[in-house]
Amino acid sequence: MPLKKIIKHTIGWKLVNTLLVFLINLLMVRLLGAAQSGTFFYDITVLSFLVLIISWCLEAGITYYASKDNSAVALMIVFVLPLLVLQAFISRVAVGYIHLSVSSHLAVLFIVSNLTIIYFSAFFYAKKWFVSLNIIASCINFITTLVL
Repeated sequence: MPLKKIIKHTIGWKLVNTLLVFLINLLMVRLLGAAQSGTFFYDITVLSFLVLIISWCLEAGITYYASKDNSAVALMIVFVLPLLVLQAFISRVAVGYIHLSVSSHLAVLFIVSNLTIIYFSAFFYAKKWFVSLNIIASCINFITTLVL
């Protein structure tokens, strides 16, 4: 696929994804009210910061090495899965020191889920599967919007 077409597809799907996330945020504010939604978004921000710290920016390395050598993808997946278990343990310990309005189990689930999405998105980007990655993200956000 030519670069120009890839860029158009990526921008288009990112726009759809951003609009769906915006709608989800509006629905959350309408459902929870101003005070509870503020607390909820604060918790999400704190947990997202923990995701950033705990991830050690490994997705950049995964994308780099997976795009260079396709045979290394299986080895990287074998490396990533135990790493996720270690990061789940680290996040469990870290969440214990932070006061959040959500349960610690949900907080750890949020962190590990985001780490999983980050790492496997890196594999999609390395394989240049931009469209399928954006379709998956948009579908998940659309389903979330319908559920709310």
